[in-house]
Amino acid sequence: MGVCLLLVVVILALGAGALQLAWDGSWLFAGALGACAIGCWLIMLIFVERVWLVLDRAAGTVELRRHGMARTKRAQYPLAALKAVELQSSLESDSGRTYRLALRLDGQRKPVPMTRYYQSGKSAQICVDAAQDWLTMPQPTAPLTGPLTGPPDSDRTLTPPAHQS
Repeated sequence: MGVCLLLVVVILALGAGALQLAWDGSWLFAGALGACAIGCWLIMLIFVERVWLVLDRAAGTVELRRHGMARTKRAQYPLAALKAVELQSSLESDSGRTYRLALRLDGQRKPVPMTRYYQSGKSAQICVDAAQDWLTMPQPTAPLTGPLTGPPDSDRTLTPPAHQS
């Protein structure tokens, strides 16, 4: 969300600057700033996405949802085919080790990555641990789709989505 908001602010600032330059008669610089604004908008349109893993024991499904600015993609698998949620790592020469989540499924030679990119930090490991905990817990009553909640020192729990009335 933070990156998306930053890109929107940059696009608006570049657009406002381009309009001001055009008003002042500097068409070359106005065109350059306008092209930069359009480029930022295209980057946001193509690359920014939210990824959700929905584990639904009641429906017997695993759903991978990718929501972008211009598209939504969904991939659904049988829950029985999910053997593990694992952590993949990559060693980048300049930024150190980075991580992403992947689904280990029956019938797939390679794990299915949840994202196209790797990221630094501990959030990927926290998500893997939470998903593995869910897979090994006794029958929950609601699907797992929420963010981690609770105080930092407490057990991590995932909350089901709030039902809107």
